[in-house]
Amino acid sequence: MYCQRLLLIFALISIWTFRPVASELGDQEARLIKVGDSTSVTLGRQGKATCVILLPPNSAPPAAFAAEELQEFLGQAIGEKPPIVQNVPGQVFSIVVGDNEQTRSLGVDVHSLPRDGFVIRSFPNSLVIAGRDDPQYRPLSDRQPWLNLYERASLFAVYDFLERFVAATFVFPGEFGTVIPKNPELKIPGQIDILERPDHIVRNVTWKAGEDYGDKDTKLLNNFRLRLQTDYIPNCHGLSRMAYIERFGKEHPEYFALQKNGQRSIDINSRHSGQLCFSSPIVEEIYQ
Repeated sequence: MYCQRLLLIFALISIWTFRPVASELGDQEARLIKVGDSTSVTLGRQGKATCVILLPPNSAPPAAFAAEELQEFLGQAIGEKPPIVQNVPGQVFSIVVGDNEQTRSLGVDVHSLPRDGFVIRSFPNSLVIAGRDDPQYRPLSDRQPWLNLYERASLFAVYDFLERFVAATFVFPGEFGTVIPKNPELKIPGQIDILERPDHIVRNVTWKAGEDYGDKDTKLLNNFRLRLQTDYIPNCHGLSRMAYIERFGKEHPEYFALQKNGQRSIDINSRHSGQLCFSSPIVEEIYQ
């Protein structure tokens, strides 16, 4: 009976692991890409920036990081970094980054967008680059365990803008993996209306640990610039998603694997915690 129940448990794990996720994003909003070339906007002239990056106070941390990335790469292209400012600077062309008062005053609503979707939209004397951003996490400063799962769509929008209109290429961070063509007379189309979003939540690769692959910041930057996933659909370790630590960790620590340090695997903050002891009564709990 014990073996039969174990076989049933592992069969259930397989069903959980490989369940379909085709409808993971629900009803998708159609993509929109309208770019007009009849007029153009000058972002740089003779190696000097002729625009500013508008980042109002209290912007979400991912939007602030997106503004810094935009500033860095526009500076590499033009020859001079455009300043990041907090207020509308009169008649100077402004690139507004993130969901903020200025964005909303122009009628851009990012809250109706699907996860990781964004808009790049031109207006008289301004351009909005925005998506939904988590107000809690700061890229490269605050790290969630493992995948850094938080929304940062404005950052994705910045990279998309740079690829489309600055001819940037992001292969991997660093001098040899990032290509920003020099363009001291940088211009962009005068009419831009883009709504972009992913087809799938699952967009991930696994990086090997080791010095050859760079430090943690380098790996995170690569994940950001490749626009990898910000949400996670469990597709392995099926039993670890059943909240056994929360349910049994305090009253039945014997349900969990005994580690080399003599402690049970019940530290919810450690990676891959909740390993089970299949010679304990947890088998009956799983079966029930």
